[in-house]
Amino acid sequence: MGRARARLQPGPAPLPLLLPLPLPLLALAACVAAAVAVAAAAADDVREAQCALLCTHHDNRSACAEQCVRERAVSKAGSCPGDLSALSAFEAACITACAHDGDCPATDKCCPNACGATCQRAQQLDVAPGLSAVPVNVSAAERGHGRVHVQWRLPGDDGHAHGDGGAGGGDPEAQLVFVVQERHHVGQRLARDRLGAWGPLHRGVRPHCLLPRGLVRPGRWYQFRVAAVNRNGTRGFSQPSPPFRLSAAPRPPGMPEQLSVGRLSAGENGTLRGELTWRPPAESDLPVARYRVYWSRELEPARSLLVKQHTVPRDVTRFCLRDLLPGSLYFVQVQALAQFGSERLKSEKAAIFLNTTAHAHQGVSPETN
Repeated sequence: MGRARARLQPGPAPLPLLLPLPLPLLALAACVAAAVAVAAAAADDVREAQCALLCTHHDNRSACAEQCVRERAVSKAGSCPGDLSALSAFEAACITACAHDGDCPATDKCCPNACGATCQRAQQLDVAPGLSAVPVNVSAAERGHGRVHVQWRLPGDDGHAHGDGGAGGGDPEAQLVFVVQERHHVGQRLARDRLGAWGPLHRGVRPHCLLPRGLVRPGRWYQFRVAAVNRNGTRGFSQPSPPFRLSAAPRPPGMPEQLSVGRLSAGENGTLRGELTWRPPAESDLPVARYRVYWSRELEPARSLLVKQHTVPRDVTRFCLRDLLPGSLYFVQVQALAQFGSERLKSEKAAIFLNTTAHAHQGVSPETN
Protein backbone atom coordinates (compact mmCIF):
# COMPACT_ATOMS: atom_id res chain seq x y z
CA MET A 1 0.00 0.00 0.00
CA GLY A 2 1.37 3.43 -0.83
CA ARG A 3 3.53 2.16 -3.77
CA ALA A 4 2.52 2.83 -7.41
CA ARG A 5 4.11 2.60 -10.83
CA ALA A 6 4.74 5.79 -12.78
CA ARG A 7 3.20 6.02 -16.21
CA LEU A 8 5.66 5.67 -19.14
CA GLN A 9 6.65 9.02 -20.63
CA PRO A 10 8.81 9.83 -23.68
CA GLY A 11 12.49 10.20 -22.90
CA PRO A 12 14.61 8.41 -20.30
CA ALA A 13 13.02 5.54 -18.45
CA PRO A 14 11.24 6.98 -15.41
CA LEU A 15 11.98 5.83 -11.90
CA PRO A 16 9.22 4.24 -9.81
CA LEU A 17 7.44 6.80 -7.66
CA LEU A 18 6.71 6.22 -4.00
CA LEU A 19 3.37 7.82 -3.29
CA PRO A 20 2.70 8.91 0.27
CA LEU A 21 -0.04 7.33 2.31
CA PRO A 22 -3.33 9.25 2.25
CA LEU A 23 -3.35 11.78 5.08
CA PRO A 24 -6.11 10.05 7.12
CA LEU A 25 -4.18 6.74 7.05
CA LEU A 26 -0.91 8.50 7.78
CA ALA A 27 -2.48 10.23 10.77
CA LEU A 28 -3.97 6.94 11.97
CA ALA A 29 -0.61 5.19 11.70
CA ALA A 30 1.07 7.99 13.67
CA CYS A 31 -1.63 7.84 16.34
CA VAL A 32 -1.31 4.06 16.64
CA ALA A 33 2.48 4.25 16.99
CA ALA A 34 2.25 7.02 19.60
CA ALA A 35 -0.49 5.25 21.55
CA VAL A 36 1.48 2.00 21.61
CA ALA A 37 4.63 3.78 22.83
CA VAL A 38 2.79 5.59 25.65
CA ALA A 39 0.80 2.53 26.69
CA ALA A 40 3.85 0.28 26.67
CA ALA A 41 5.72 2.74 28.89
CA ALA A 42 2.77 2.80 31.31
CA ALA A 43 2.76 -1.00 31.38
CA ASP A 44 6.42 -1.27 32.43
CA ASP A 45 5.47 -1.82 36.07
CA VAL A 46 3.48 -4.94 35.13
CA ARG A 47 6.30 -6.26 32.95
CA GLU A 48 8.86 -5.46 35.64
CA ALA A 49 6.85 -7.44 38.20
CA GLN A 50 6.60 -10.50 35.94
CA CYS A 51 10.27 -10.31 34.97
CA ALA A 52 11.29 -10.07 38.62
CA LEU A 53 9.34 -13.26 39.38
CA LEU A 54 10.76 -15.08 36.35
CA CYS A 55 14.27 -14.23 37.59
CA THR A 56 13.70 -15.12 41.24
CA HIS A 57 16.14 -18.04 41.25
CA HIS A 58 18.62 -16.64 38.74
CA ASP A 59 22.20 -16.18 39.93
CA ASN A 60 22.06 -12.46 39.10
CA ARG A 61 18.39 -11.58 39.58
CA SER A 62 18.85 -7.87 38.94
CA ALA A 63 20.66 -8.32 35.61
CA CYS A 64 18.23 -11.04 34.54
CA ALA A 65 15.20 -8.84 35.27
CA GLU A 66 16.72 -5.83 33.52
CA GLN A 67 17.40 -7.87 30.39
CA CYS A 68 13.89 -9.34 30.50
CA VAL A 69 12.31 -5.87 30.67
CA ARG A 70 14.63 -4.43 28.05
CA GLU A 71 14.03 -7.18 25.50
CA ARG A 72 10.27 -7.19 26.11
CA ALA A 73 10.33 -10.90 25.30
CA VAL A 74 7.74 -11.96 27.90
CA SER A 75 4.94 -14.01 26.36
CA LYS A 76 1.53 -13.05 27.73
CA ALA A 77 -1.33 -15.37 28.56
CA GLY A 78 -4.45 -15.65 26.43
CA SER A 79 -4.84 -15.83 22.67
CA CYS A 80 -5.09 -13.44 19.75
CA PRO A 81 -8.55 -12.60 18.36
CA GLY A 82 -9.72 -15.08 15.76
CA ASP A 83 -12.22 -12.78 14.06
CA LEU A 84 -10.26 -10.05 12.27
CA SER A 85 -13.45 -8.38 11.08
CA ALA A 86 -14.19 -7.39 14.68
CA LEU A 87 -10.95 -5.43 15.14
CA SER A 88 -11.09 -1.69 15.82
CA ALA A 89 -9.53 0.80 13.38
CA PHE A 90 -6.43 0.98 15.58
CA GLU A 91 -6.09 -2.79 15.83
CA ALA A 92 -6.59 -3.24 12.06
CA ALA A 93 -4.14 -0.50 11.02
CA CYS A 94 -1.72 -1.55 8.25
CA ILE A 95 1.45 -0.98 10.26
CA THR A 96 3.83 -3.08 12.32
CA ALA A 97 3.25 -1.44 15.70
CA CYS A 98 4.76 -4.23 17.82
CA ALA A 99 7.12 -7.18 17.64
CA HIS A 100 6.53 -8.92 20.99
CA ASP A 101 3.76 -9.12 23.58
CA GLY A 102 6.01 -7.03 25.80
CA ASP A 103 5.56 -4.08 23.43
CA CYS A 104 1.87 -3.93 24.38
CA PRO A 105 0.18 -2.54 27.51
CA ALA A 106 -1.28 -4.58 30.37
CA THR A 107 -2.82 -7.83 29.01
CA ASP A 108 -2.80 -6.86 25.32
CA LYS A 109 -0.91 -9.17 22.96
CA CYS A 110 1.03 -8.46 19.76
CA CYS A 111 -1.16 -10.06 17.10
CA PRO A 112 -1.12 -10.11 13.30
CA ASN A 113 -3.92 -8.49 11.35
CA ALA A 114 -4.59 -8.56 7.61
CA CYS A 115 -1.61 -6.31 6.77
CA GLY A 116 0.49 -5.74 9.85
CA ALA A 117 0.81 -6.43 13.58
CA THR A 118 -0.79 -4.39 16.36
CA CYS A 119 -1.57 -4.65 20.06
CA GLN A 120 -4.90 -6.37 20.47
CA ARG A 121 -6.96 -7.36 23.46
CA ALA A 122 -6.12 -10.88 24.64
CA GLN A 123 -8.91 -13.41 24.43
CA GLN A 124 -9.86 -16.23 26.83
CA LEU A 125 -7.95 -14.78 29.77
CA ASP A 126 -10.68 -15.97 32.12
CA VAL A 127 -9.85 -19.60 31.30
CA ALA A 128 -6.09 -19.23 30.80
CA PRO A 129 -4.33 -21.55 33.28
CA GLY A 130 -1.83 -20.46 35.91
CA LEU A 131 -3.05 -16.89 36.47
CA SER A 132 -4.31 -15.24 39.66
CA ALA A 133 -7.81 -13.84 39.90
CA VAL A 134 -8.34 -10.12 39.32
CA PRO A 135 -8.33 -8.18 42.63
CA VAL A 136 -11.64 -6.74 43.85
CA ASN A 137 -12.90 -4.19 46.39
CA VAL A 138 -10.11 -1.66 45.90
CA SER A 139 -10.50 1.25 48.31
CA ALA A 140 -8.47 4.12 49.79
CA ALA A 141 -8.61 5.76 53.21
CA GLU A 142 -6.71 8.61 54.84
CA ARG A 143 -4.43 7.67 57.72
CA GLY A 144 -3.26 11.09 58.90
CA HIS A 145 -0.18 13.19 58.13
CA GLY A 146 -0.95 12.98 54.42
CA ARG A 147 -0.59 9.20 54.26
CA VAL A 148 -3.08 7.05 52.34
CA HIS A 149 -3.91 3.38 52.89
CA VAL A 150 -4.96 1.46 49.76
CA GLN A 151 -6.33 -2.06 50.18
CA TRP A 152 -7.97 -4.79 48.10
CA ARG A 153 -8.57 -8.53 48.15
CA LEU A 154 -8.61 -11.52 45.85
CA PRO A 155 -11.95 -13.29 45.30
CA GLY A 156 -12.25 -16.08 47.84
CA ASP A 157 -9.10 -14.96 49.66
CA ASP A 158 -9.18 -15.68 53.40
CA GLY A 159 -6.19 -13.42 54.03
CA HIS A 160 -3.65 -16.24 54.00
CA ALA A 161 -3.73 -17.41 50.37
CA HIS A 162 -0.58 -15.61 49.27
CA GLY A 163 1.14 -14.44 52.43
CA ASP A 164 4.58 -13.20 51.49
CA GLY A 165 4.87 -15.56 48.52
CA GLY A 166 5.80 -12.78 46.13
CA ALA A 167 8.90 -11.96 48.13
CA GLY A 168 10.65 -15.20 47.20
CA GLY A 169 10.77 -18.78 48.37
CA GLY A 170 8.04 -21.40 48.19
CA ASP A 171 6.44 -22.63 44.98
CA PRO A 172 7.58 -20.31 42.15
CA GLU A 173 4.19 -20.68 40.45
CA ALA A 174 2.45 -19.42 43.60
CA GLN A 175 4.54 -16.27 43.99
CA LEU A 176 2.43 -13.18 43.53
CA VAL A 177 3.12 -9.47 43.22
CA PHE A 178 0.49 -6.73 43.30
CA VAL A 179 0.93 -3.76 40.98
CA VAL A 180 -0.95 -0.59 41.99
CA GLN A 181 -1.62 2.26 39.55
CA GLU A 182 -3.25 5.66 39.99
CA ARG A 183 -4.84 8.41 37.93
CA HIS A 184 -5.97 11.85 39.07
CA HIS A 185 -7.04 15.35 38.18
CA VAL A 186 -6.73 18.70 39.94
CA GLY A 187 -9.90 20.45 41.09
CA GLN A 188 -12.42 21.09 43.83
CA ARG A 189 -15.11 18.98 42.15
CA LEU A 190 -14.80 15.53 40.64
CA ALA A 191 -14.86 15.42 36.83
CA ARG A 192 -14.40 11.83 35.68
CA ASP A 193 -13.68 12.85 32.10
CA ARG A 194 -10.66 14.83 33.33
CA LEU A 195 -8.97 11.90 35.08
CA GLY A 196 -5.58 11.41 33.42
CA ALA A 197 -3.77 8.31 32.20
CA TRP A 198 -2.97 5.47 34.59
CA GLY A 199 0.55 5.56 35.99
CA PRO A 200 2.66 3.35 38.32
CA LEU A 201 2.37 3.93 42.06
CA HIS A 202 3.35 0.86 44.11
CA ARG A 203 4.48 -2.76 43.83
CA GLY A 204 4.37 -5.22 46.72
CA VAL A 205 3.42 -8.69 47.93
CA ARG A 206 0.70 -7.79 50.45
CA PRO A 207 -2.96 -6.95 49.62
CA HIS A 208 -2.58 -3.39 50.89
CA CYS A 209 -0.07 -0.55 50.96
CA LEU A 210 0.47 2.55 53.09
CA LEU A 211 1.57 5.35 50.77
CA PRO A 212 4.01 7.84 52.30
CA ARG A 213 3.23 11.52 52.57
CA GLY A 214 3.65 13.39 49.30
CA LEU A 215 2.66 10.61 46.88
CA VAL A 216 -0.99 11.67 47.11
CA ARG A 217 -1.38 15.47 47.14
CA PRO A 218 -4.18 17.73 48.38
CA GLY A 219 -6.42 19.40 45.83
CA ARG A 220 -6.61 16.34 43.55
CA TRP A 221 -9.13 13.56 42.96
CA TYR A 222 -7.61 10.07 42.71
CA GLN A 223 -8.58 6.59 41.60
CA PHE A 224 -6.54 3.42 42.17
CA ARG A 225 -6.51 0.01 40.48
CA VAL A 226 -4.59 -3.21 41.15
CA ALA A 227 -3.29 -6.16 39.10
CA ALA A 228 -2.17 -9.50 40.55
CA VAL A 229 0.94 -10.66 38.64
CA ASN A 230 2.70 -14.01 38.77
CA ARG A 231 5.30 -15.75 36.58
CA ASN A 232 2.63 -16.50 33.96
CA GLY A 233 1.40 -12.92 33.75
CA THR A 234 -1.88 -11.31 34.82
CA ARG A 235 -5.56 -11.33 33.99
CA GLY A 236 -5.51 -7.54 34.11
CA PHE A 237 -6.38 -4.68 36.42
CA SER A 238 -9.25 -4.42 38.84
CA GLN A 239 -12.12 -2.01 38.52
CA PRO A 240 -11.07 1.49 39.68
CA SER A 241 -11.55 2.40 43.33
CA PRO A 242 -14.18 4.96 44.30
CA PRO A 243 -12.83 8.51 43.79
CA PHE A 244 -10.70 9.69 46.70
CA ARG A 245 -9.12 12.94 47.87
CA LEU A 246 -7.30 14.13 50.99
CA SER A 247 -9.24 16.20 53.49
CA ALA A 248 -6.51 18.86 53.78
CA ALA A 249 -6.81 21.95 51.61
CA PRO A 250 -3.98 22.54 49.13
CA ARG A 251 -1.22 24.89 50.24
CA PRO A 252 0.12 27.82 48.20
CA PRO A 253 3.08 26.97 45.96
CA GLY A 254 6.61 27.33 47.28
CA MET A 255 8.74 30.26 46.16
CA PRO A 256 10.39 30.22 42.74
CA GLU A 257 14.08 29.38 43.06
CA GLN A 258 17.48 30.50 41.74
CA LEU A 259 16.54 33.96 40.51
CA SER A 260 19.28 35.55 38.44
CA VAL A 261 19.75 38.25 35.81
CA GLY A 262 22.19 37.71 32.97
CA ARG A 263 24.71 40.24 31.70
CA LEU A 264 22.98 43.52 30.81
CA SER A 265 23.02 44.90 27.28
CA ALA A 266 22.20 48.24 25.74
CA GLY A 267 18.54 48.93 25.12
CA GLU A 268 16.77 51.89 23.54
CA ASN A 269 17.34 55.56 24.42
CA GLY A 270 20.30 54.85 26.68
CA THR A 271 18.49 52.25 28.79
CA LEU A 272 19.59 48.70 29.64
CA ARG A 273 17.98 45.31 29.43
CA GLY A 274 18.69 41.88 30.88
CA GLU A 275 17.09 38.45 31.06
CA LEU A 276 15.68 37.37 34.41
CA THR A 277 15.51 33.58 34.90
CA TRP A 278 14.29 31.32 37.70
CA ARG A 279 13.38 27.73 38.48
CA PRO A 280 9.88 26.46 39.43
CA PRO A 281 9.09 25.91 43.12
CA ALA A 282 10.50 22.69 44.55
CA GLU A 283 7.20 21.98 46.32
CA SER A 284 3.64 22.67 45.17
CA ASP A 285 0.40 20.82 45.96
CA LEU A 286 -1.12 22.25 42.78
CA PRO A 287 0.41 22.90 39.37
CA VAL A 288 1.69 26.45 38.94
CA ALA A 289 -0.81 28.36 36.78
CA ARG A 290 1.42 31.38 36.04
CA TYR A 291 4.17 33.60 37.44
CA ARG A 292 4.11 37.30 38.27
CA VAL A 293 7.27 39.38 37.92
CA TYR A 294 7.70 42.69 39.81
CA TRP A 295 10.56 45.18 39.60
CA SER A 296 11.00 48.54 41.32
CA ARG A 297 13.72 51.22 41.35
CA GLU A 298 15.09 52.80 44.47
CA LEU A 299 14.61 56.60 44.44
CA GLU A 300 16.06 57.38 47.85
CA PRO A 301 17.41 55.18 50.65
CA ALA A 302 14.58 53.04 52.07
CA ARG A 303 12.15 54.31 49.41
CA SER A 304 11.17 52.39 46.27
CA LEU A 305 8.80 53.08 43.43
CA LEU A 306 6.97 50.15 41.79
CA VAL A 307 7.78 50.53 38.13
CA LYS A 308 6.17 47.53 36.45
CA GLN A 309 4.72 44.07 36.88
CA HIS A 310 4.15 41.39 34.29
CA THR A 311 2.39 37.99 34.20
CA VAL A 312 4.31 35.08 32.66
CA PRO A 313 2.76 31.75 31.45
CA ARG A 314 3.33 28.70 33.64
CA ASP A 315 5.68 26.96 31.19
CA VAL A 316 7.98 30.01 30.90
CA THR A 317 10.66 30.68 33.51
CA ARG A 318 12.38 33.72 32.00
CA PHE A 319 11.50 37.36 31.38
CA CYS A 320 13.33 40.23 29.69
CA LEU A 321 13.65 43.29 31.95
CA ARG A 322 13.64 46.34 29.67
CA ASP A 323 14.07 50.09 30.07
CA LEU A 324 16.40 49.77 33.05
CA LEU A 325 18.21 52.98 33.95
CA PRO A 326 22.01 52.97 34.38
CA GLY A 327 23.38 53.74 37.83
CA SER A 328 20.28 52.47 39.61
CA LEU A 329 19.36 49.84 42.18
CA TYR A 330 16.37 47.64 41.35
CA PHE A 331 14.41 45.26 43.54
CA VAL A 332 13.20 42.28 41.45
CA GLN A 333 10.61 39.73 42.64
CA VAL A 334 8.95 36.63 41.21
CA GLN A 335 5.80 35.00 42.61
CA ALA A 336 4.17 31.68 41.67
CA LEU A 337 0.38 31.51 41.38
CA ALA A 338 -1.89 28.44 41.49
CA GLN A 339 -5.64 28.20 40.94
CA PHE A 340 -8.02 26.03 42.97
CA GLY A 341 -11.55 26.60 41.74
CA SER A 342 -12.22 30.30 42.24
CA GLU A 343 -9.44 30.58 44.84
CA ARG A 344 -6.03 31.94 43.84
CA LEU A 345 -3.09 30.66 45.86
CA LYS A 346 0.04 32.83 45.91
CA SER A 347 3.57 31.89 46.90
CA GLU A 348 5.91 34.06 48.88
CA LYS A 349 7.88 36.33 46.59
CA ALA A 350 11.44 35.36 45.76
CA ALA A 351 13.62 38.47 45.41
CA ILE A 352 17.02 39.78 44.34
CA PHE A 353 18.67 43.21 44.10
CA LEU A 354 19.91 44.32 40.69
CA ASN A 355 22.54 47.07 40.56
CA THR A 356 23.01 48.59 37.08
CA THR A 357 25.95 50.80 38.16
CA ALA A 358 28.63 48.25 37.20
CA HIS A 359 27.29 47.69 33.70
CA ALA A 360 29.72 49.98 31.91
CA HIS A 361 32.73 48.09 33.28
CA GLN A 362 31.95 44.44 33.86
CA GLY A 363 28.24 43.68 33.59
CA VAL A 364 26.04 42.87 36.56
CA SER A 365 26.08 40.22 39.25
CA PRO A 366 22.80 40.55 41.20
CA GLU A 367 22.90 40.18 44.96
CA THR A 368 20.34 37.75 46.34
CA ASN A 369 18.32 38.54 49.47
